Amino acid sequence: WFGILSIRKQQWANLGGVLWVIGYLVIYAWRLPVVYQHGRYIMPVIPAYTLFGLVGMVSILDIQFGSSWRRILHRSWVIIAGIVLIAFWILGGRAYAMDVAVIESEMVEAATWIADNTQEDALVAAHDIGALGFFANRNLIDLAGLVSPEVIPFIRDETALEIHLNEKGAHYLMTFPGWYSTLIGDKLMVYQTDGKISPSMGGENMSVYEWSNR
Repeated sequence: WFGILSIRKQQWANLGGVLWVIGYLVIYAWRLPVVYQHGRYIMPVIPAYTLFGLVGMVSILDIQFGSSWRRILHRSWVIIAGIVLIAFWILGGRAYAMDVAVIESEMVEAATWIADNTQEDALVAAHDIGALGFFANRNLIDLAGLVSPEVIPFIRDETALEIHLNEKGAHYLMTFPGWYSTLIGDKLMVYQTDGKISPSMGGENMSVYEWSNR
C-alpha cells in the first residue's frame, strides 16, 4: 500500500525504499535460499519494512470513511496489533530459548572440543563460525561465505568445496552431517556432541571430521 501511495503521489524517494526492500528479498532468495534460523539474513530489511507498513496503515485509517467505520478500524487495528505483539513475545521467547540451547549444546561444545584437542595453527572449515571463532580461536574457512566470500560462487557445490578445502590445506571440518553428506563421505569423524535438544527438534549433533592428516 505504501508503494502504491508513493506512485500516486510521485514520491520517488519513498518508492526507491520499497524497491530496495523487494530487491533485497529477491536477491536473497536467488543467491542464498535458506529458511532456517528464522531467515536471519533478511533482518536488514525489517526497519524499513516496519516503517513502510506503519505509514501504510496510518494512511488507510485516514481514508474518508464514516466516523463509525473509522472508529471500528482504529480499535480493531489496536486490538489486533496488541494480540499479535503478545503472541510474538511468547513465541519469540520460546524460539530464542531453544536456539540458545542448541547453540550451547552443539556449536559451543564442538568449538570447545576443537580448542582443547587441535593444534593452535589448525585450519578449520565450518558453516557456523560464530561460536567456533570465539571459543576455539582457530584459523577458519567459512563455508557460508561471510568471512570467506570466495566460496560464494560455489557455496552449494560440494565437489567444488572439496577442491577448495584441499587447496587451502584445511585440517578439520565442523558441520552437521546432513548439511554436507557428500563432503564428509570418506572423512573420519573425530568428535560428535551428545546434545539432546537438537535431535529432539529434528536436527542432528554437530560433528568434527579430520580433513587431512598432519
